[in-house]
Amino acid sequence: MSSETQARRRKDKRKKKDSVSDEGTGDEEIKEHHSEGGSSCLTVLVFLVLLAGVGVLLALFYVQSQGIAHVDTPAPPPAAAPRMETIVETIVESVDSSPPAADQGEGAPAGQQEGDAPAQVVEQVIEEHIVYVDAPAEQQQVVYVEAPPAGIQLEGSEPQLEEAPAAAPPPPPPSQQEEGVVTEEKLVRMRQVVKQMTDADGTVREEIVSEEVLEDDAEEPATDQAPAEPDQQQQSEEAAAADTDEGVDVTEPVVEEPREVAEEEAKAVEDAEVADEAEVAEEAEVTEEAEAAEEAEVAEEAVVAEEPEVVDDVEVAVEDAPQEEAPEAVVEEEKAEEVTSEAAVEEQAAPAVDEGIVADVEDDSPDAAGEYDKADVTGPEDWDIRAELDAADNLVDTDDAAALSAFGAILARRPRSPRALWGRARALNAQATRERSNNLLDKAIKAFRDVLDLDLEAEVPLQLYRQAAESCVQQMRFRGQLDQAARIQQRLIQKFPDDYMLRNHLATVFMTYGQNAAAEEVLQEVLRLWPDNGYAKVHLGFIRRQEGNHSAAVTLMQAGIDSDEPGVHDKRFYYALGDSYDRTGRRDLALKVYEEGVKRGLLLSVLQRSLINVDRLTGRPYWTPEQTGSQALISELEAQFPTIRGEMLALLDSERPEDGFQPEQEQLSKEGDWKQYTMYRRGRKNQYACVKTPRTCEIIDKFPEAAGCRRGQVKFSMLAPGSTVWPHTGPTNCRLRLHLGIKVPPGTGIRVAGEKRTWEEGKVLIIDDSFEHDVWNEGTESRFVLIVDIWHPELTEDERRTLTSI
Repeated sequence: MSSETQARRRKDKRKKKDSVSDEGTGDEEIKEHHSEGGSSCLTVLVFLVLLAGVGVLLALFYVQSQGIAHVDTPAPPPAAAPRMETIVETIVESVDSSPPAADQGEGAPAGQQEGDAPAQVVEQVIEEHIVYVDAPAEQQQVVYVEAPPAGIQLEGSEPQLEEAPAAAPPPPPPSQQEEGVVTEEKLVRMRQVVKQMTDADGTVREEIVSEEVLEDDAEEPATDQAPAEPDQQQQSEEAAAADTDEGVDVTEPVVEEPREVAEEEAKAVEDAEVADEAEVAEEAEVTEEAEAAEEAEVAEEAVVAEEPEVVDDVEVAVEDAPQEEAPEAVVEEEKAEEVTSEAAVEEQAAPAVDEGIVADVEDDSPDAAGEYDKADVTGPEDWDIRAELDAADNLVDTDDAAALSAFGAILARRPRSPRALWGRARALNAQATRERSNNLLDKAIKAFRDVLDLDLEAEVPLQLYRQAAESCVQQMRFRGQLDQAARIQQRLIQKFPDDYMLRNHLATVFMTYGQNAAAEEVLQEVLRLWPDNGYAKVHLGFIRRQEGNHSAAVTLMQAGIDSDEPGVHDKRFYYALGDSYDRTGRRDLALKVYEEGVKRGLLLSVLQRSLINVDRLTGRPYWTPEQTGSQALISELEAQFPTIRGEMLALLDSERPEDGFQPEQEQLSKEGDWKQYTMYRRGRKNQYACVKTPRTCEIIDKFPEAAGCRRGQVKFSMLAPGSTVWPHTGPTNCRLRLHLGIKVPPGTGIRVAGEKRTWEEGKVLIIDDSFEHDVWNEGTESRFVLIVDIWHPELTEDERRTLTSI
């Protein structure tokens, strides 16, 4: 590398170093400049802070020295802050001393110059504060205050009275210019309306809204303010009334300039003289009226003394009395008596009101309940509307829909009316019975329960409570709500612990759903408290019969029936007692019991002893196919005999006994074995059973009188060899029973109402099982028949559709 090249390179390096050195110097200059600018800004900021502090101190010093007397426009409180505004109506009473002109300047207090108005001080007494949130209100109050020295005013009020000018007082009237009379003191009464407001922060502000001078009474001495003219006075009163009613936008009344004292006092003296004359005239008039009244009373006593007997004709006594003017009050009293007498005559002559119209009752208190036939179900809540309730009650049996509407109208006004709730329940029950609707019946049950539940909150008359509870229990039992019925019955017992019938009814509720142990416990308790109670005995005997203890059953039931107590003469007890006599070998006593039941109208006949009947239906032990009206069904059964027989025999080959014939449950077997296979019960098809007997069920389905017979059954019946069945009757006369012989060995038979017959295979035997009947099998093989129940031919379609199932 040449020397020139190296020299050039060294030169370039030096230039680069110089350039870098120059750049570093510039950055340092920039940093120095920024540092100087920041220092100056900080200085200015500190100066401003100090200046602001000095300003604040000066402001605080000024405020402390001057004080804050009044804030004209305070900041409104927050929207949700509570605000209280109170308007205080203040009456200012000031004592005005009017000394002679020569002494007025000396008698004035310090600070008061000649000619200044009387000074006043307001001392307020605030009696009540009402606080509203977002709704300020105003309240006026009257406060009496003392007269102050000049220059003092209510804090926060306007200095309207401080500088009020007054004219120079004229010389007193001649009557008061006597020696020794120096001053005349007069009481000035003024009304001030002061508005007091409390903000959310607790600051209390007061402001005088208006002022006016009140007029003194006529008997008081004349004041320095002359009475206003009639027109002006009326306007002032109207303005004051408007201010009082509205409470806002109150304007100050115009205060008239005071008149001269001489004219004012003369006017006052004249008014006083006129008032005195009026008072004297009024006293004279009252004296004359009193004397006239006294004379009239004396004359009346004289007439009574001359005629001691009571005279019916009032006009005779009036003619004998002196014809003097009676006081006006006496005349008005006589006129009132005449009007009352005429009203009484018109009331006696008035026609009787129509049924359902509310009539006047002289004594309208519940204490006068002795004459009211529904007083035992009418409590204080219903007493004043009993006539309306009676009118609605009268509709229950004739027009249940109108009764529901009437009771609904009452409940709309009085939802806690016990009688209205009870009436509504009875109307629903009547409607349910008429329409044969279980839905309506459930509503009626709920309505009865509403009456009972009301007793937990309010007073319900005991008799009304009992009737509602008993109706509720009855309908619950009908609907199968037996547990609920028992609970209602227990509530009744708590209300009436000394009524043994309620305990007996509880036992029957338990017996209805098979709780014989609970029923027996209740009945034993009744017999412990009331040993001779026949109702308890007959029911306890009924339980003994169901247990199979017929000896104890006949003893208890016979004693119960012999007691002749209410409830013991029931067809069920006569039927059960006769049956127990039969089963204990006393047929003669059984027939006597049945005969007594027929005499009492409890049984259809000695031999036809079914308990659920339609009385008009024809009854005969045996029927022909033509008499039944179901020849088609009978012919089809006989025609399909082989098919039916095959399905029945197949049941006997079942490996599961529970799928086949089941023992009968009515304890009718005397000895042996009696079983059944049921395919239809109470008009309902047993789908599981019909799976094994499809052809038999298909035949039955073709005939509604059989498939829809809700008081019957369709079943195969098996009677084993050596078996017998006690004489018994079916539950109802509403059905006929068809027996199709499937397998009939020798030695079998049936007896209905004492007439013996037997079956034939493939043939139908028709009986009325409401008559006493029994069967036997003295052969060596089992007997099989198909039993098909059909409706009695004399029942209507409506009866078949609506009769309850059995």
